[in-house]
Amino acid sequence: MVGSFGIRPVTRRRIALDPPPVAPKLRSVMLYHIVLFKLKPEVTPEKLEQMMRQTRARLLKISEVLSLKCGKNIDPASEWAFFIAMDFESSEKLALYQESAIHRKYVDDIIRTNTTDRMVVDFETDPGKNVQFS
Repeated sequence: MVGSFGIRPVTRRRIALDPPPVAPKLRSVMLYHIVLFKLKPEVTPEKLEQMMRQTRARLLKISEVLSLKCGKNIDPASEWAFFIAMDFESSEKLALYQESAIHRKYVDDIIRTNTTDRMVVDFETDPGKNVQFS
């Protein structure tokens, strides 16, 4: 049937579509990210306290950080005087944290100006994981 002006009306039909494929559910692995730092000789105890406050104030603004702890070593003879420990939902969230502008600025402003070396360790903390020696 032709409507006015010689144009065929559009018929609307429902087309059955298959539901979109569901991606396999990946098991989330919690990560505990620990960084130990050696301080420059000129870093005073007051400066270290300021570093700890700045660490909390800046890094907790990053949404990927689930929790954060930082502190100073109670052994004055230890070369690793400062630490940061954070929880992340996954290695992907850790990567996003490391790429964030807030993290990069923190590293430039606080870490590079006050430390000489660092050691990083990342641990899986998934309680459902089959751990051989638990």
